[in-house]
Amino acid sequence: MHGPHGLAVADGKIWFTAEGAKAIGRYDPAPHAVDWVLGTGQDRTHMLIVSADGKRVVTSNVSSATVTIAEPRSGPPPPGAASGVDWTETVVPVGRGAEGIDVSPDGREAWVANAQDGTISVIDLTRKVVVQTLAADVRGANRLKFTPDGALVFVSTLGGPDVSVLRAAARAVVRRVPVGRGAAGIVMQPDGARAYVACTPDDSVAVIDVRSLMVVARIGAGGRPDGLAWSSDPLIPLVFLGIALTVVAGVVLANRIITNRRRKAYEGFCFERGYRFEPERPGEEARHVATCPVFSEGHGHTWGFTIAGTSGGTPFTAFEYKWTTGSGRNSQAHRIGGLLWTMERPLPQFLLTPEGLWAKLAAYFGGQDIDFVESPEFSSAYRLRGSDEATVRALFTPARRQVFEMFRGQHAAGAGQELMWWRDGALPPPDQFDSFLMEGQRLLQAFTRD
Repeated sequence: MHGPHGLAVADGKIWFTAEGAKAIGRYDPAPHAVDWVLGTGQDRTHMLIVSADGKRVVTSNVSSATVTIAEPRSGPPPPGAASGVDWTETVVPVGRGAEGIDVSPDGREAWVANAQDGTISVIDLTRKVVVQTLAADVRGANRLKFTPDGALVFVSTLGGPDVSVLRAAARAVVRRVPVGRGAAGIVMQPDGARAYVACTPDDSVAVIDVRSLMVVARIGAGGRPDGLAWSSDPLIPLVFLGIALTVVAGVVLANRIITNRRRKAYEGFCFERGYRFEPERPGEEARHVATCPVFSEGHGHTWGFTIAGTSGGTPFTAFEYKWTTGSGRNSQAHRIGGLLWTMERPLPQFLLTPEGLWAKLAAYFGGQDIDFVESPEFSSAYRLRGSDEATVRALFTPARRQVFEMFRGQHAAGAGQELMWWRDGALPPPDQFDSFLMEGQRLLQAFTRD
């Protein structure tokens, strides 16, 4: 999607705007995929605010001078509508250059700063109309942020030296705080004691005491800080440098938070089960290249979460592995969650993957695909390869082929004393790990039985 910009984390997912596509989208870190996109039809859909439950999205549309309010439709879908969740969109006209936006902590109002008009539009989110336009003199406004208690509203501008502070109840400016030659991103300390403001032209972050409304500290931030986000883990604000880096850095931050939560969940789970957990094993993939050629593909190899234990008397190693193929616009990220077992009897080197379009094309142009005339269902569902075709054919007995026919879409590889099974995507959360393990053990049993 062209022109990603605004970013929010809600309901365990990452929400973003795409200015060039006139759309908003949602990224799910678990399957590593964008799982929802909604067109706004508005020019420069720029910033967005998402409710904690993901049931309301409010966007500012700079060049259309509007705000979009998107919510799932209540009640049954209209006649002839496709199945699934249908969303309604209400477009609210505001002032020119609508950019900085926030929703009051009680969820009743959205305030948007109109950079070209120097005004602030106050929107009633229940009625979905502008109820007041404030002559706040915030021309060039960049960002707008409520304090956690909803009492004050901070507005930054790249076109002037001050941050304007309004009292929400009075709808009036109470102080203009000098911060430098201009300001952009604003983030509030969770307890509401301080506001951090990115002073882009001055390469710093101003720290404003919310009670006195004075700058009490300044943090050097390198070249042209812009977007700000708060890290709940180390309890320090993170500064992201440059407009082009705002979305990328935000995604990195969100992924870091989610990864830390997953790590802590797995640590507790493994402690209870008596498993050994490791957050990463750098270079581990090199030990398994002979088993599976996936580990020699591409670049950026990362062997991540690893769980070692015993299930049903059989030792196993579960792991998460990421790598990238291609480069630039043609690059593609890959991630798998898999299981490794040590076998009593050696296996011939083999690789079994689902037979999709690309596999069929590869076979058509001479790539190896070991088929069984007597098992057309197996042969059409899978691409089987191996260094010694005769021994691979002997390994895949009719009984083993039947197991793979019953459970389509499997990935497996083996060589010597090692057997590997995997599926696309991350390791499942702890409450689904047993099902994941059972799915892999079905394959293990197929290879341990005569």
